Formats: sequence, C-alpha cells, structure tokens
Amino acid sequence: MAYPPRLDNNSPEVYREVIRPGEDPSLIIHFDLHPLNVFMDDPFLTDDDGQEHGPAPRWKLGDFGLMQEWDNGWQDAEKFAVANVGKPGYQAPEQRDRRRPLEEGAFGPHTNIWGIGLLMFNALTLYHTDDEDWQPRICHIAMPDGTYKDLNTWAPFLVGDEVYGEFTYYSADLRTLIARCMADDREDRPTLNELLTTVQASIARDDAIAFETERIFQIERAADPTRQRPPVDVTRPPKVEDNALLRRFFQEYIREPPARDDPYGGLWDQ
Repeated sequence: MAYPPRLDNNSPEVYREVIRPGEDPSLIIHFDLHPLNVFMDDPFLTDDDGQEHGPAPRWKLGDFGLMQEWDNGWQDAEKFAVANVGKPGYQAPEQRDRRRPLEEGAFGPHTNIWGIGLLMFNALTLYHTDDEDWQPRICHIAMPDGTYKDLNTWAPFLVGDEVYGEFTYYSADLRTLIARCMADDREDRPTLNELLTTVQASIARDDAIAFETERIFQIERAADPTRQRPPVDVTRPPKVEDNALLRRFFQEYIREPPARDDPYGGLWDQ
C-alpha cells in the first residue's frame, strides 16, 4: 500500500509492489488489519514458486473497505472521523489516543506496520484481544545495532525481563522485531525498508540452515537406510523448519485437520 501502482499503469500483468528508492511512500492506511482479513492459499499449490514460497503458502491481505489515504490537510473533525474505525483491539495507538490524529504525520506506513506487528503477535502467541485495559509496557530490549533501549511496546512478555516461558522458544530477533513493530511511539517502529530487509534476511538464513540440515540427513541416510528424521515436539517451534516438516504440518492441520468432537453435541435436539 505504501507504493501502489501509478495511475498510468495499464499493464495486464500482476503488479508487484516494491519499495521505490527516492520516492516518498503513500499515506494509504488499511485501518482493518486483523486475522480474519488475512487469507491463506493452499500451500500445495506453491511448490513451483521456487524461493518465493516453496511449500509455504501464499498469504493475501483482504477487505480494503475501510482503507483511506490520509491527508494531513484535513480538518480536525474529518481526521477524527477517519481514524475512529476498525476492529476493537486492533486499532493502532494513534487511533486509540484521541489527541494523536491531530499531530503532523500521525498516520502513514508506520500505522500499517503496527498492524502487521499485531498480526505476527497473534500468530506467535495465539492471543487475540479486545481488552480495553490492554496497555503498552516499558521493556528493556537489545536493538539490532547492539545498543539497548527502553521500548514502550504493546507486545510485552515477548521481550524484556518478563518473557513468558512458552515464547522463549522463538528467536529473540523475531520477538524483538514484533515488539518494535508494536511500539507505542511511531518513531520507535522499524521503517518499511528495515522490516522487509529483516524478514528477507531471516528467511534466507533459515532456508540455508534447513538446506544444510537436509543435505547432512540425506548423506547419513545413504550410509544407513534405516536412519529416521528426529521426532518433532509439536508444543514448541522446531530448531530447523525444513520443507518436509512444513508439508506435514499443512497436510495434517490444514488439509486434513484433526477430528474434534462437537462441544455442543449434547445440546442439539434429538
């Protein structure tokens, strides 16, 4: 949304949004980022996509009904009206604080980045909230450049001194990135370029680890045909997320989800 196609773009090809160096991003805000507006493709249809997706699915963002291109020149009443939308619990800090919409530069790509951070927070913690008492907390974190910072973030318990035990199995880099995306102060959030670069570097690093692990496993299996892959503890993220594990996960939990008894079965009329 920060770099949409230009008005004179009449190409029939699918537009691939990229950061255009030297060009200011647009102020298009989604205003409705939450899990129900994120759609997943069948992961078994992406194997021929090469490095872009492989066995991982395509994810698409939908429902642009509340999308607006913010205008800092609007009158105060219009700013309030445009900002006062979205699903409770998923509004960015600049929407929650009624004073912020009047600030210069209150809304921009950093608003969408906060929403993307919240989606990552939901996916990692499986925690969804419309709790009106939910507030940011100060967390002491290590920044990518090696310095330390007291960050006021809406993603506490991922970083700092009170990290929940179940979250420690995820890398500190990932948890810190999410916490920074969800910083209360927009100036503390990563830029769009930093977010994209960090995600791409992390994917490349983990793919390299998975490739090397698979290469070693195949060598060992060639020497010993009885060699089996190590067991997977489904209660925590694996150290190596290889293609075989991804395919197994999507087969067993997406295509053929575990059968669950109807919790309301005893309530239906016989």
